[in-house]
Amino acid sequence: MIPNFGFAGFLANRFVQTLALVIIALVATNTPVFAQSNVQGYIYGTVSGAGSGSVVTAVNNDTGLKRTAIPSASGAFNLASLPTGSYTVTLTTPGQPDQVSKELLVNLGSGTAVSFGATADQTLKLDKFVVSGSSISPIDSSSAESVTILMAQQIQQVPVERNSTAVALLAPGTSLGIAAFGNLASFGGSSVAENAYYVNGFNLTNFRNGLGGGSVPFEFYDQFEVKTGGYSAEFGRSTGGVINATTKSGSNTFKAGVNVYYEPDHLRLKSPNSVESNGSLYADNSKNYDVSTVGNVWASGPIIPNKVFFYGLYNYNNASHRDAEGVSTYYTQKTNNPFYGGKLDWNITDDHTISITGIKDKRRFDTNTSDYNDTTGVIGASHGLTYSDRGGHDVIANYVGHFSPDLTVTALYGDGTASESDFTGNNYIVDSRVSPAQILSGSSSLMANLLDTRKSLRVDLSYHYNLMGSHELRFGYDLEKTTVTSVTTYGGSGIYYRYYNTAPGKTVNGVIVPAGVTQYVREQIYGNNGNFTTDSGAYYIEDNWKLMDDHLLLSLGLRDDDYNNKNKSGQSFIHMKDQFSPRLAISYDINKDGRSKLFANFGRYSVPVATNTNVRFAGGETYTQDYFALNGVDPVTKLPTVGAQLGAHYVLPGEDGTVHDPKTIVNQDLKPMYQDEYIIGYQKAVNKDWTVGVRGIYREMTHFIEDVDVDLVPGDDSTLVDVLTNPGRTMVIWGDPYGTGTLKQYTLSPSQQGYAGQNYPLATRKYYAAEFFWEKINRDNWWLQGSYTWSHSYGNDEGSVLSDIAQTDAGITELFDWPQIMNGRYGNLSNDRRHRFKLFGAYSLSDEWQVAANFLLQSGAPKIAIGYWPGPDANLSSYGAAFFYVNGVVVPRGSLGEQPQMWQLDLSTHYTPKWGKKKLVFGLDVFNVFNNHTVMETYVYAESGGSGVVNPAYNATTVYQNPLYVRLSASYKY
Repeated sequence: MIPNFGFAGFLANRFVQTLALVIIALVATNTPVFAQSNVQGYIYGTVSGAGSGSVVTAVNNDTGLKRTAIPSASGAFNLASLPTGSYTVTLTTPGQPDQVSKELLVNLGSGTAVSFGATADQTLKLDKFVVSGSSISPIDSSSAESVTILMAQQIQQVPVERNSTAVALLAPGTSLGIAAFGNLASFGGSSVAENAYYVNGFNLTNFRNGLGGGSVPFEFYDQFEVKTGGYSAEFGRSTGGVINATTKSGSNTFKAGVNVYYEPDHLRLKSPNSVESNGSLYADNSKNYDVSTVGNVWASGPIIPNKVFFYGLYNYNNASHRDAEGVSTYYTQKTNNPFYGGKLDWNITDDHTISITGIKDKRRFDTNTSDYNDTTGVIGASHGLTYSDRGGHDVIANYVGHFSPDLTVTALYGDGTASESDFTGNNYIVDSRVSPAQILSGSSSLMANLLDTRKSLRVDLSYHYNLMGSHELRFGYDLEKTTVTSVTTYGGSGIYYRYYNTAPGKTVNGVIVPAGVTQYVREQIYGNNGNFTTDSGAYYIEDNWKLMDDHLLLSLGLRDDDYNNKNKSGQSFIHMKDQFSPRLAISYDINKDGRSKLFANFGRYSVPVATNTNVRFAGGETYTQDYFALNGVDPVTKLPTVGAQLGAHYVLPGEDGTVHDPKTIVNQDLKPMYQDEYIIGYQKAVNKDWTVGVRGIYREMTHFIEDVDVDLVPGDDSTLVDVLTNPGRTMVIWGDPYGTGTLKQYTLSPSQQGYAGQNYPLATRKYYAAEFFWEKINRDNWWLQGSYTWSHSYGNDEGSVLSDIAQTDAGITELFDWPQIMNGRYGNLSNDRRHRFKLFGAYSLSDEWQVAANFLLQSGAPKIAIGYWPGPDANLSSYGAAFFYVNGVVVPRGSLGEQPQMWQLDLSTHYTPKWGKKKLVFGLDVFNVFNNHTVMETYVYAESGGSGVVNPAYNATTVYQNPLYVRLSASYKY
């Protein structure tokens, strides 16, 4: 074993293991082994009647990069791992004229098929690819993945928000998650915290809780590959979907430009006000204010023609937001954060290339929260500023090497940081002496100095050989080491103060209030500090085997993931080994002309344990309370003057700062959180303009990870412990329930894990869908894409996070904390959208004018009602409103119907004046043209203060569909 000298030693150890597996694979196959890069595309096809000496050559029209291939005896050829972009492909055969295609596009992660005839007369012309002397398939029969590929210049034409989520929402089977989680998409019924985000092959997913990924300005993107299912063994760490993107590169032509996007508040309408069931105002939206300005300056070109190229971008972002949250709180938020991005590409030779990408996206948001009187419109005292830091920097290095026509090696190294810090100088102070309680200072949100660092290494190998058909044998290994630094507490001095009225003779904190004391203060302290690391590694091997003259593809893959989450003492907290995930796929070119395919696949997918679990569950939290007589409150700072202490110092059980022995809090037979997926589909080119397709999808997740409360000794509530486990499955746990000083192993079956006469149900999530999708290629000055999805997502566990109450604690939400919390939970899940219809496209009216539209029609989310536990049990009552009970009766999930159906039409136009010599473009985008105000989300707490106490705020609208607003843009490039 190589000594561990930090990350370098860790990589060395892993490299030795990888090398050993490569040697084993070589011996087993008698061939070199290798895998395709996820930042490249490829060209493949056949040459009919290929003669001796035939050569296929592809030349990148922007950089001059050249790649050649010799057709096999059957005429098949493959040009692997090509940078995305525009190419010209030429067939050269001795004694015959060259056959030359016109411009064709190599897209991210997919193949472009080119078939040459024996002579130049044998031609099928498809204007999407505009060919001469060759035929190009409109359908990628080399893949069975469910994928949507969109290029930046294509997305620029249609009215969409300028972020990766908006792009993902164009794909079939995706829907927007709740507003509280941010601008994130749900794929195939999964929670929004189960997706993976890649930029130039580097994983930028937020591993703290899975919510989103690194922020990259829209202008920097080049292509998006949105994988909604069926993806190969190369991709993992996701049970939702994958957003795989590349950034722009330079070319042999010097280019530069500037653009600006402006969303003024005076061209944004207001959402209606929201009212409670008793007629009281719940939220005043008439005072809301939003304005943003985004500007970009960019340049690209050759440093050494045909060899070294650059692309650089400066992004300016200035935004202001104001919101009267409810009727008593008012807040404003401002941000002004420049972004810097750049990329260098070096074609060392035609067979060896290196690219280096640098991204700086550190952002700060300043939020000021104040009192607000909705009746008078007067903004009151400020609770203080809260500062939020997000983002950081990333450096990504990619290498592609072609060591022979059949052997390709790609490698990646990435290093990045991301902050999720929130801080304020004000203590959180609440005055409960008045009704309703009033915030005097600070914020209820915990203040945190959170910094994530990630280092990543990836190596992929791909080898083509012939044995009963043609094969692409792929092998890959990737390693990610994430370190999370967390310093979490309340704002200001770290003490949360809450003031109460009392009277002599009453009991506070277990003691009788003495004479003369009429008020008291509770001082609450929470702390969780430390460094936490997670090591994630994966191997995969995959054989893409083509039969029947390359018209039948069999893809046989296997992935093995390893997740090692550690506590702040550096001890393995959860170590998931040998998570074998098979990936099997078939694609059959039915008519053997590249115009239709039947495809199917099966895959198992797993998601890592969120590092938030390390911090919250294995970090040694401190939670204490002290009570004092309140002698006075400072009129300026609102801080208390305290008197005598009332009662003893209180420490929440298990929250004294001690780092627990992992085997006492984690099921020692814990299984990974994984999902099985089955897809079958058909796609066809109807004619040279239109393709249509259909696919059926079934997903089932039966292994979840959550924390549960169990009695180590069933029936003895004094032995309660909180255990991270697979709910509803057998657990193995160590404990010392009676304080003997000796740990003992306990094996508890599902029937032994109950509480108060009820057992935990099995956690489950199922998803059925039928997707219909179509595309009209860019011909006759217009193009169109669309889809219709019928789906049903149901079960009792949404996934990593909990949309019901906007809980972001991935894997340790309130679900399964007690069996009774699960009563009524089985039903239509939060991301269930039964119907989704999407249609978007663009039309060129003339050389100067272009119009575009984006239309969405979808079902609403299920309604729910949350109330209090109706019984006297203290443990359950302490959870407050957390149960699917109203007035003592279970209200099952899905029994209350859905939110209203939502539809929206967005329109845009672009003007490219002739006098601007096609360098100047003006744009106008109008979102929600009909200004619909569909209710998207409502307040879910049906009871307030106890079981049977009606909450008038229940079902009040918390989120409306965004009202009509306008985006103006102008750009100039040369």
